[in-house]
Amino acid sequence: MAAKGRRAALAALVLALAVTGALGYALRGWMAEQWLIWRLRSGDHLERCAAARRLAAMRSARAPPVLVELLREAVERPRGFEDEEDSLWIVRALATGGPKGVEALGEVVEGGDEGRRSSVLHDLALLGEEGAAVVPSLARILEEELEDVDPDASDPEAPWAKIVGTLKYLGPAATGPLLKALEHPLSAVRAEVLSPVSWPAVWPPAWAGTLPKEILAAARKRLGDEDPWVRRAAVRLVLGASDARASVDLEPLLRLLADPDRDVRESVVEVLEELGPAAKKAAPALLANLQALDLDRTCRTLAKLDPEGEVWRQALEAMLEDASPRSRARAIEALSCLVRRGTDTEGKIRAAYVAALADADPEVRREALHALWRSLPSEGIIDRADWQDAAAAARKRLGDEDAEIQRNAVLLLARVALDPLGETGAALMQLARASSEPTWARIQALEALGMAADKKRGPPSELAREAAGAIRKALRARDRDIQRAALLALERVEADPQAIAAEIPRLLASSDERLEETARDLLRALGPQAALAVPAILDGLASADVLKRDAALRALNAAKLDVPEAIPRLVSLLKDKEYDGGCVVPAEEELPSTALVRMGAKAVPHLIAALESGEEATPWHCMRVLARIGEPAGTIVPALFEAAKDPEAGVRSEAISALQGFVPGSPEVRKTVEAALADATSWVRLTAVRVLWKVDQRPEKVLPVLEAELRESEETDPERAAWLANDLGPQAAPLVPRLARLLGSRDPEVRDAAVYALGAIGTAARAAASRLEALLELETEARRREPIAEALAKVRGAAP
Repeated sequence: MAAKGRRAALAALVLALAVTGALGYALRGWMAEQWLIWRLRSGDHLERCAAARRLAAMRSARAPPVLVELLREAVERPRGFEDEEDSLWIVRALATGGPKGVEALGEVVEGGDEGRRSSVLHDLALLGEEGAAVVPSLARILEEELEDVDPDASDPEAPWAKIVGTLKYLGPAATGPLLKALEHPLSAVRAEVLSPVSWPAVWPPAWAGTLPKEILAAARKRLGDEDPWVRRAAVRLVLGASDARASVDLEPLLRLLADPDRDVRESVVEVLEELGPAAKKAAPALLANLQALDLDRTCRTLAKLDPEGEVWRQALEAMLEDASPRSRARAIEALSCLVRRGTDTEGKIRAAYVAALADADPEVRREALHALWRSLPSEGIIDRADWQDAAAAARKRLGDEDAEIQRNAVLLLARVALDPLGETGAALMQLARASSEPTWARIQALEALGMAADKKRGPPSELAREAAGAIRKALRARDRDIQRAALLALERVEADPQAIAAEIPRLLASSDERLEETARDLLRALGPQAALAVPAILDGLASADVLKRDAALRALNAAKLDVPEAIPRLVSLLKDKEYDGGCVVPAEEELPSTALVRMGAKAVPHLIAALESGEEATPWHCMRVLARIGEPAGTIVPALFEAAKDPEAGVRSEAISALQGFVPGSPEVRKTVEAALADATSWVRLTAVRVLWKVDQRPEKVLPVLEAELRESEETDPERAAWLANDLGPQAAPLVPRLARLLGSRDPEVRDAAVYALGAIGTAARAAASRLEALLELETEARRREPIAEALAKVRGAAP
């Protein structure tokens, strides 16, 4: 009995110990869970993300209510670009945190307002297959949304459309609800399901995975959908899917080249181009439907499908013998496009053009001349013997019954040196003068005249003198394109700079940007003679029209003119806010500043007078210009001292920045800059830090200021301070604790700056390695993960 009693007591003791251990383990788990929930509420960004991830791994039943509360706060907070990731880590924790988390997330999507739902769906899409557990909830919500959908609805921002877009990112688990939506009677729903923009498999490498086979099969069936929008989406999906390219059946797709909807046809051509040589057998079908397709796109596709040209060459030769003039003309156009794509020898295709010049149909002859013109070298007179046949054929067309063909023949002959310039030159001048001619013909005639009578080819000829007269007449044309072509031709033909400069005032007074650009080109071409245009530039600077002032200013800089008389007006332009409808300030484009710096010391008295005037918007720009001029220091520095005491923080900051070049040689300047380290405004303090570090790199002067600035508050600028710490490199080691703390900032831009600073400090920042590791584990964006990994390698002393 005693033995039995001892055994019973021992068993009871073991059981008690086991129960105590289990209770202790449970209590330990409960305490860990409670501690993590507390971290969710009180930690920084890094700590909260880590706590959410651990709670999700624990499948915590207590965490979802807290996470939902935080999610609602994050979604309803005013969101800027720095806040976009605030809800992502919460959604991840709920989506991967077991049934309770998924249920809570589904309730948020179903019961939230439109803004909250959109935010959560966006975050789920970013999770990809990590969010697959939420698919059943989304499928149920989608079904409810589609029950009452408006038959006329096509809004891609509709709730159902956002759910469909999200499901496409959630991997194979979403195949079922998507296939069901693909059978919906509303074509907008079917098109949204098939739209490849958000199919991960279609747009690698941003997303991994392959397109579900069931979706691909359903997309093929929809190639015959009654709605062109759906057919278009199906084409792009079927041919765009990476796993379908090797075995795709082209026959049903090629039938769509004759689809009544143009966009469907062009979608087929576009994706065939992406397939390349794998779709070579599609080339005959493309040529057969050439008249219904965009020619340039189709020719580019043909060149990709059949780089050697063995398929399309035979088809085009047959088209050139076609009974239809339109087919023959289209064949000529196609040959021209294919030449530009480098798919055949130049001589063979030119021979086809020359033969087509004798075609009975004027449309074919016109197209042949256009094609010959397009195949000319970009500029200069052609004197190659291989153009002799083309010139001879064009000369026969000078008497063509079609006026357009005559014009094109003249223009072609003007470029070919084998033709005597006399007859062609006279025809060109007649074209250039004749106001009844089409714009394109006059422009080409002016260009050809400029090349034929170019002054660089030798002493002025009779042709050059007559051409100058014809060109001057064209300068008065109402059409701005003709005016511009005439100006460019005049620059080639006219040997007298004064005659060219005489046109500058009218150009600068124009409101046409292209003519102003031409004026600047002419001023550059004038070189030293550009001073002839100074009166016109001064008039433009004094104009009440902001566009004319800007044109004159740009002309002044284009010619690099030193015009002291312009200085007062340039200084006044530094504060001119009325530019381009008030959207752009010239000073921000450095236009007046560039001219004033070029004039150097002559501009200093005017700049200082403007600086001392106290007028709004003047100080910043004046100080920047004075700093760039740099001399005479005795005149500039006192004015900057006064600006450094200005009540406006921006003025003080600019003054400190402008004093940078004077610090090394002046104890007084150094004292003023160092005093700015204690300024009431963060921006001014950090400007002083930047200036002092660039001048003499003494860390003891700047580290205390940076340490204070690395605290996140309304009075500090931790992001800018972290970037300045990055400039200090290893000498910023005392700032490591502050920088490590910033890795938990809610603002991703602040975190980025801290990461780069820690990487610049290197092995002296080892204490921050664990925080960097945690951030790397939690970060999802590739553009941010790479810098974190590099910084971590530098901190550990490894090669980045």
